[in-house]
Amino acid sequence: MARFHYRIKKLTRQNETHNYTLDKEGFRTMCSELDSRVKDDVMSSPFYRDVRDLVNVIPCSSDFFRWTQWHNLAHITTLDLDLPTLILHYEDYTHNFHQTVDILHNFLQLDMKNKPPLFVKGKTYRDYFTREERTAIKQMVEKIATKKTWENIHHYFYQETPNGFTWLS
Repeated sequence: MARFHYRIKKLTRQNETHNYTLDKEGFRTMCSELDSRVKDDVMSSPFYRDVRDLVNVIPCSSDFFRWTQWHNLAHITTLDLDLPTLILHYEDYTHNFHQTVDILHNFLQLDMKNKPPLFVKGKTYRDYFTREERTAIKQMVEKIATKKTWENIHHYFYQETPNGFTWLS
């Protein structure tokens, strides 16, 4: 979804015409175009073997695949290279911005030189997807995520309630 906004801003800055409105319909138009470009690769690639049926349901499925694989590779690489790792989530910034900035600076062993930029929170794209699409996204991501990746991203698919976690559907 961030890619959607980035793409529109980039096209606008370059004075290129596009047929995307900055809303759900524009997002779905962009996804349809992207999905049609990669459809042959997705159908023939062994990486998608276990999720091909789900891919057909998910708008911008290649972005979700890429997002999950990025996390998989980041976990594998830091483990293989024995790198110190700090995992931060978007919510860390929304719930306690200044503490999160301090934690990041401490981890990097850096002094804060300037005031951090304003963090604008509250963007959500849940309504850009139908219930069926959200279910397919969760199933696909869970299937292709490593155990460590799923451990760190599964909360995006669940909501904490007083009685435990409820799946966001």
